[in-house]
Amino acid sequence: MARLVWLIVLVVCAVVHANTEIYTFGPHLCARHKVGALVDTSRLSVSWPSMSPAPTPKRFMITPGTTGAWVALFPDYNDFEQAVHKYELKITWLQTLLLQIPDRMRWMLTQRYQLRLSWPANIPADFLIHVHTPEKALHKQKQAPVDEGPLQPCELLFAKISAVSTGTRLRVDELASSAHWLLHLAEHLGGWAAPLRRDAQDIPVDVTFERVYLGCIPQSTLPLILYLCIATVAASLLSTR
Repeated sequence: MARLVWLIVLVVCAVVHANTEIYTFGPHLCARHKVGALVDTSRLSVSWPSMSPAPTPKRFMITPGTTGAWVALFPDYNDFEQAVHKYELKITWLQTLLLQIPDRMRWMLTQRYQLRLSWPANIPADFLIHVHTPEKALHKQKQAPVDEGPLQPCELLFAKISAVSTGTRLRVDELASSAHWLLHLAEHLGGWAAPLRRDAQDIPVDVTFERVYLGCIPQSTLPLILYLCIATVAASLLSTR
């Protein structure tokens, strides 16, 4: 019975208090005329998983003490100046306003991103995150770097995620068999409970890659900010009556 109580506490708390590592980065700059060539010639990400900015996480299995996992990141970048002149792209009033800001400042406001790693609370571990430009990734892979040209925010980045175990994890498979349905429910709803049938060394990690607006506001927090603004206005109106 005591194990069942502790399991319920673990399932409930894990959804809210799962281990989390946050890494904010950008803008990373690449040579303007070399970006496409690097993607075609290096082929670094052919067998690597890829991610585009989205508020929903993607599940990875990472083994502590190994070289880690490489992930190809595709930032949501659009060169407004080139698009307007080459393709006559219709841009919004906000994009028009952003074009009046110096490049470096505009990129700081629009080209910052966040990698957020979440893993089960019953698995003590530290994660290391390194984000590389294609040039640096080529150097890491022992390939020759290329000459730089005019710079722009990279359309392709490579993230290396590695883990180090920092303690002994709670063995969920030793818990009462009658409580296993709670683990499956938590895994289905929150994704934070350690699964029962996987390699004991692997750590399930939910990785979220999202844009950071104005350099400091993650995309996933926008609905909460909107809700707080509406609640504040509503409370203010009700209090004046």
